[in-house]
Amino acid sequence: MTSTFIVAVLGAGPPEAPVVLADASLLTAVEECLTASLPAGEALLRVLDARDAVAVRGGWCLRAASPAARADAEQRLYADLGSPIDTRLDRMVHRPLSRHLTRIAVALGLSPNAISLANLALGLFGASCLAMATVGTTLIGIVIYFASAVLDHVDGEVARLTYAESRLGEWLDVAVDNVVHASIAIAMGLAAGRVAGTGLALGVVMVIEALGMLAIGWRAFGLATHDEALHTFTFQTLFYFALFSIVSIRERRRFWASRPSGILAAALLLDALVGTAVSMTGIPGLAPLPWAQTAVVFGYAMMCCLLVNDPLKVALIRRVGWQG
Repeated sequence: MTSTFIVAVLGAGPPEAPVVLADASLLTAVEECLTASLPAGEALLRVLDARDAVAVRGGWCLRAASPAARADAEQRLYADLGSPIDTRLDRMVHRPLSRHLTRIAVALGLSPNAISLANLALGLFGASCLAMATVGTTLIGIVIYFASAVLDHVDGEVARLTYAESRLGEWLDVAVDNVVHASIAIAMGLAAGRVAGTGLALGVVMVIEALGMLAIGWRAFGLATHDEALHTFTFQTLFYFALFSIVSIRERRRFWASRPSGILAAALLLDALVGTAVSMTGIPGLAPLPWAQTAVVFGYAMMCCLLVNDPLKVALIRRVGWQG
């Protein structure tokens, strides 16, 4: 089995010079020329041809021989810390903020895994705030969750800058993301249960329903490979569930037992129109979704909230009494 080497021709000023990622065996092949101060180009090309070298164009190369050049190199390094899977929201919001935290983390000598664990603690704290379902704790939880989303970029940036990438770090990063996201979903379900006054059961049911909708989008609509579309699908799921939950929990009896006030009905209609327009036209970080997928999310949320959760709400209220 032959090894593959990457030859990255980076812009180092005219003329461009190739930069070769080489192992010890490749260096051995050109060692005789180097020690004799002879040109090694032909020997290097022969070895690369034999090893299926791949040329990659782009990037930059800078000789950091002065304080100003080193500062320029450091600035370029931090500017290039993005990832190929970054969404527009990442590029416009998260990365510009995470780079400042990465500078601090590198200066303090923090490891990527320590940052991942800190992000886990921060995300769980944000979820606990959301679960309390008061105005103050909800605002705090939203701010903390946003900070957790920013910190989620820092561990990878530090790993790339300090050559500390590892399988454990990769696994920990994914595990923390999953735990935090699941905790936020559960917290929102618990908060819905508190607001509805019908306890934990209804909140857990709403979490299961929302995760079921996301599973449908993941598998049936192929959103696993389209991050921005998945973000929009998640937004739609939470948005329509929130609208129909308001229709249900405003009334202790079945939702049709009384009409909503004109102001509430107008507000719900306006929210629905704006949210649907945003989902179908798209904004930075949220890719537009086709009307068919939007209709599926709308119908699913309506059936869950009004045909499943609403009678469950009435049954719970009759059993434990109205707590609102």
